[in-house]
Amino acid sequence: MNKVKLEYSNIEVGLPSIDYFLDKIKNTIPFHFVRINHGILDLIHNAYENLSHFEKDYRYGNYELIANRVIEHRNSDEPNYKHYNWHRNHLDEFKSGLITFLKILGDYKEISPKLEISVSLGVGLGTVWGVWEKGHPYQIKRDKLWNIIDANKNSEFYYSGVLKHYSVKNEIHKLFDTLNDNEFDVIFVGRRYFHQYEKIYNIKKFHHIEIKEFGAIGHVNETIESIKKIIKTPSKTILIYCTGHVISAILANEFSNTDLFGLDVGLSLDWKLRDNTNEKSNGVWMERRRINEVELNNYIDNIRR
Repeated sequence: MNKVKLEYSNIEVGLPSIDYFLDKIKNTIPFHFVRINHGILDLIHNAYENLSHFEKDYRYGNYELIANRVIEHRNSDEPNYKHYNWHRNHLDEFKSGLITFLKILGDYKEISPKLEISVSLGVGLGTVWGVWEKGHPYQIKRDKLWNIIDANKNSEFYYSGVLKHYSVKNEIHKLFDTLNDNEFDVIFVGRRYFHQYEKIYNIKKFHHIEIKEFGAIGHVNETIESIKKIIKTPSKTILIYCTGHVISAILANEFSNTDLFGLDVGLSLDWKLRDNTNEKSNGVWMERRRINEVELNNYIDNIRR
């Protein structure tokens, strides 16, 4: 498997081709692929003036202490704490979910061999789009934070941008073709616009569980129960979701020791919607006015060599 360095970093992570996932699907080898991008990393490093304190908490698995620091920082800096707004009015659920996220990150090998963690210090597009300039305090802190995570656990990580890359390179249809050929039930969990993917990818056994744009974490137990109602034994099922990092960790933790497959796609599929004037996500990475498509394609080609 190819390796790629994280944005403005010397840390290398795996760069799986789409065949990596297709082979697992064809051979019925369940996996749960979880993404981690800049938002959740900023959430954590902003809570620590000195990341050596985070290192101590993380090394010894004091995940509740880390979650408490994040909550305290949010309460002291509410006007600037934009990421928290996704979970407004659900403080207890957010804290519990953040602890689950940290456990997944730190102890995933002990939780389940099916868990696969991926990361970007931006949005998975290298330095083409979605990062601050080199030397920006946020980029420096993201790198320091991930160096701590990478050094303190015997873990293997992947690059979270690969799903966006498959979309840009028009390879993502292979995923849904393979799921159709192998008669998978495909459960999408995400906002209302996700219903479009049934026709876009001609998904035969399509299901959609809609979640709210804000406050979805307050209904995560309902979401889990809705998923369980769809799962049929012995049929094969994959969960494809765009729920934010905390809820994705909750779902992965819930289902990682079952036969359910899991793929955290985030906004990766939105490339297909970049010319849609009706329903689209709040993601802007795919908008033609914002990104140089030639530069993006060249970047993907270069890291695959």
